[in-house]
Amino acid sequence: MYPTTARLLTDLFVTSEDGTTQLVIEVKRSARPELAEAAQAMRELVAASSPVCFFLFISTQKFWVWNPASAVPAYEGDTEALLTRYINLKKVPLATLGGREFILLVYSWLGSIIFKPAETLLKMPGQEWLVTTGLQPLIHRGYIHLEGEAN
Repeated sequence: MYPTTARLLTDLFVTSEDGTTQLVIEVKRSARPELAEAAQAMRELVAASSPVCFFLFISTQKFWVWNPASAVPAYEGDTEALLTRYINLKKVPLATLGGREFILLVYSWLGSIIFKPAETLLKMPGQEWLVTTGLQPLIHRGYIHLEGEAN
């Protein structure tokens, strides 16, 4: 996923109800130790091409979210805790999913949270960061786009 002029190819992105890109998501099914550095590098590309968007980098082990104005993550979390309600991790560990399968799992998670009000997300284990980072009101009732150009 590389930037082109003013656009960035991305695994997923979420727009607000009015079609404005609010969240850019990169999904990697990797557990390499240098993943945090890769996430930071990708965040810099997103900031250059989509400076007003949140950025979520999610791997099979950890995820990081940056708000548009920050060079450091606003939140870092455990991916299993984030996705445990959406897949039986005892039967299907995240590391066993293929790349496309993992992207579709993240897509399913987004589909389940995008219409939930802040009060509900604050009560759901592993989902409160959506509200505390300020992301929830921007994507609430928005649209999820699979693999495309975010602007």
